[in-house]
Amino acid sequence: MFSILISEKGGETKRMEFDRPEITIGRVAGNDIVLPRNNISKRHSRIVFKDGKFIVVDLKSTNGTFVNGRKITGPLVVKGSDKVYVGDFIITIEEGTGASSSSTSDLESAGAGEGGVRPPPPPPPRGTRPMPPISLRAEPTSMDMPSGDVMGDADKADAPAAPSSGPPSRPPLPPLPGRPSVKPPAIEDAPARPTVSNEALRDEKIQRLFGDKAGGLGVLDRPVVPQDRISDKATMMGGDAPKLATPAATASPSADTPAPASSVPSASSSPPGAASPPVSAAPVLPPPAALPATAPSPLRPALSRPGATAGSPLGSARPLPRPSSAPVSARPAAPSIASDDPQRKRHFEALSQVVNKALDQLSLQSASPEQLSDASSRLERVVKEQSEKVFPLPIGLESDGLAKQALAELVGAGPLDELLHDESVFEVAVAGHDRIFVDRGTGQSLSERLFTSPAAVQRAIHRLVSKVAGKLDQNLLEVRLENGVLLQAAQPPFARVPSLVLKRVRKSGGRLQDLVSQNVLSAAMSEFLEVCMRERRNLLVSGYGRLAMLGALGGATAAGSRVITVEPVSELDLSGTNSAWIGLFARGPEMRQVIGQAVRMHPDHLLITDVRGPEAFDVAACLAGGQGVVVGVDAASAREALGRLESLARLSGESPSRKALREELANAVNLAVHVGRTAAGAYRVMEISEVTLAEEGGIDLIPVFTFKPEGGDGQFVATGHVPAFAG
Repeated sequence: MFSILISEKGGETKRMEFDRPEITIGRVAGNDIVLPRNNISKRHSRIVFKDGKFIVVDLKSTNGTFVNGRKITGPLVVKGSDKVYVGDFIITIEEGTGASSSSTSDLESAGAGEGGVRPPPPPPPRGTRPMPPISLRAEPTSMDMPSGDVMGDADKADAPAAPSSGPPSRPPLPPLPGRPSVKPPAIEDAPARPTVSNEALRDEKIQRLFGDKAGGLGVLDRPVVPQDRISDKATMMGGDAPKLATPAATASPSADTPAPASSVPSASSSPPGAASPPVSAAPVLPPPAALPATAPSPLRPALSRPGATAGSPLGSARPLPRPSSAPVSARPAAPSIASDDPQRKRHFEALSQVVNKALDQLSLQSASPEQLSDASSRLERVVKEQSEKVFPLPIGLESDGLAKQALAELVGAGPLDELLHDESVFEVAVAGHDRIFVDRGTGQSLSERLFTSPAAVQRAIHRLVSKVAGKLDQNLLEVRLENGVLLQAAQPPFARVPSLVLKRVRKSGGRLQDLVSQNVLSAAMSEFLEVCMRERRNLLVSGYGRLAMLGALGGATAAGSRVITVEPVSELDLSGTNSAWIGLFARGPEMRQVIGQAVRMHPDHLLITDVRGPEAFDVAACLAGGQGVVVGVDAASAREALGRLESLARLSGESPSRKALREELANAVNLAVHVGRTAAGAYRVMEISEVTLAEEGGIDLIPVFTFKPEGGDGQFVATGHVPAFAG
């Protein structure tokens, strides 16, 4: 518990008591401290108690938060003498010294030894500051209190333990000072569910430290470890997380094995209502290796405590085995989030809260995308109201921004609207409602933005497709949006979850020199490729980054030459060159017809950006019968590109034998250029090789330039080979 002293400049001082690890200060309702002044933001600052320290965090307020007259730019640890300035208010922190929420007198009487008197706790070491008391639940044991329903009977809880008539088996061990313990009721009807508690793990550590001596340690010799404050957060937020089961404390002899003579009867063998033996009568256990072999007892349910039932394992110091299928933690599972970032989880929870409450308030849970669009004005009002009530907000996000994101999901395409208007975004892949990956040219990265549910992803697909009059009754979609972005979507049953990919049309063109400045290839490579283009050599370009290379090769043609491009989608832009550029477009079966038309137009250079089907046979004919043909193929290497072109050509059913087709390609293609990506995601020309016919009828690739990734960014290397066509 700690106190907050609030004083306004020229006004009186007000004191507020808090018993929680985190409080917020702001102008609107929902904050722990509400300061209604215009110079204070809605969510202004936060005070966090962690590891015995008080930390002040500014929540990106308009006027800032000051400590001792200086504006803070990040989390700052403060002391009791420090003054925190929030607008016109001065705030100081005082640590409390009151008792925790548990009753100290009850705990002391319950945990006292013989005579009912507990020794006073030792004073804290000099130079240390006492930690503020926090409401904690102590770990109960079977020997702290009398048997029976102690928590349900206050009189029994306050009564001292009755002395035992049996002689003590060993000298009494002094209990730990200041460590009270309470026994909760035993729940007999709880369903059996195996679990592993913190005490079982603690017993395992004792066994490792003390070895055979661990069997002689009584239950009260173990320190009572309070539960973690963070694990108790489910209770603070209203969730009733089940408690972990306390393991058995004393061993119970089996039916066919006699009990050790030194042990005394346990509390489980006492008649109902009888008092349990005193603390000093704890049994002396043999070393773990000498314990009798008994059938393993099932673990207790997660909500049970050591009860007074015969035959239960009540005192073994050996750690309980952890079942492979039993969960270690009894806390409810968190929502499925692709990242463990706490701020990302808080963002998801806040956005889901606003969206779900807005739909519930307007009874639009089952509304179609059209109905939600019609109710946009009402949704805007409700979403704004619900956003003001969200607490706590993610760091860096105000209620207005949260309302904007929620409204975009309900009446728009959610985070896709913003990404579609961002010209720096090349590709977007939605692999799930909480996994949106963005590629800005340097590889894919997980975006901070997300959807709240798979249904929200389906609504976004519906709205994007409906804008271009696409078919909405299909689960596999591929449409071109208004701004030229290609949308490819898959929905169940063809996909695990609604998923989509957005590809922006990147107009490629320009010069090879631009790629040199970007370190895609070397200056020597650029000069060599320019000579090959001006001499109208036939090139095969492969790899993921082949489009940029094809655009640069189109810009390296001679001035006044006729250049015809054949593309499935308009992606090349050669309007800035001095050539007579004609662009043709075709996809699927129409590709063969368009390629034939392009050949009849007698181009000086023919660029075919993508070959994926039987049109490869027509492409092979173009390569064999003309010059200046540049073909793009999707393949992992230059050799695979030639093999893929050969295999696709045979799909037409008109191609000659495989050997004849291979010889034709080897004689027709002069160079193979492959563009790949490094481990860091950068594009590089991996190889430029001459294509020749092997003696045995195959295809040989002789490297002219290669890329070696050793050392830093790697380096381009010339092999020294001079192609035959250049001699």
